[in-house]
Amino acid sequence: MSNRRYALLAAIILSAPAAGCRDSLGPDDVAGTYVLHHVVNDPLPAVISRDSRATVHVIADTLRLEVNGKGTFASVHVTTEFVNPPVTRDPIRIETPVTFRVVGSRIEMTFVCPINANCTAGPHRVGRRHGDLLLVTETYADPAAYYYRRVSRNP
Repeated sequence: MSNRRYALLAAIILSAPAAGCRDSLGPDDVAGTYVLHHVVNDPLPAVISRDSRATVHVIADTLRLEVNGKGTFASVHVTTEFVNPPVTRDPIRIETPVTFRVVGSRIEMTFVCPINANCTAGPHRVGRRHGDLLLVTETYADPAAYYYRRVSRNP
């Protein structure tokens, strides 16, 4: 056998194990509906923001990712304002469209900027697998850990 054939055979043999293993994900791997399970170590409702004026709790949060790289975040928040006496506002629901791309084992999510708005460039959130959960952190704020559980796969 010539050196060229040995090199080709060696390349095939060495690449065969790698073909069955992947560290990277694709949109098909992450598409689905996820619900917020806990924030840092706190079950829901969990504090997601607190300052001298108010505290914001997340009551529910759903992340939907489609195979086409689009999705939505839908969240329900309750704010308690520190006035005298403190006032807890009615829950508000926020739904925000996102686009995402998979880079290696990271899911980079960017909020869709409304027309004529001045938005910060994405990604705004980054997700990665954490056991059977999806760990999502914000890139523009305090990097709190949001843990989501997949409840369905999108076809």
